[in-house]
Amino acid sequence: MPVFAEGSYDSYEDTIRAADTLVMRGHEKDDMKIVGNSSALQEYDDAAGISAVEHSKIHSEEETTVLEEYETELQSGKLILLVNEAVD
Repeated sequence: MPVFAEGSYDSYEDTIRAADTLVMRGHEKDDMKIVGNSSALQEYDDAAGISAVEHSKIHSEEETTVLEEYETELQSGKLILLVNEAVD
């Protein structure tokens, strides 16, 4: 499945807001992943129904390639919203 990063966010709340917008556009939360460094993910609350993964634990080549563009943001503690696009 093609993967894209919806963007980088300063807070968990901003990330969830972006995810909710994607859901309104037809994406599924099961196809989303919040990526951050360990300190950025400390505030994570899984009640939103989106998985969260520490950047260093991403092993998918496609996801790693997409995240290369966000390396500086990840190091500074921002959260990245990754989305796997469903292929119909």
